[in-house]
Amino acid sequence: MKTVQLKIEDDYIDLVIGMLQNLKKGVIQEIDIIKSSTQDKDDDIFAKTSGLLANQHIDPIKWQEDIRNEWDR
Repeated sequence: MKTVQLKIEDDYIDLVIGMLQNLKKGVIQEIDIIKSSTQDKDDDIFAKTSGLLANQHIDPIKWQEDIRNEWDR
């Protein structure tokens, strides 16, 4: 028996597990799902801050105008 390790994006895990489960019985002996460490995501500034302002309902056009007006002062 051989061991195969796959690294799969979270969005596709259900699809891949479904495909593996549909293989002929006995082909796969065991399936272990191991979440990778969040070290990579913690270092990504975009992952940390995404959605930070989502609940503030900021109008991007008004925000741009305010920023430009600051330079005119």
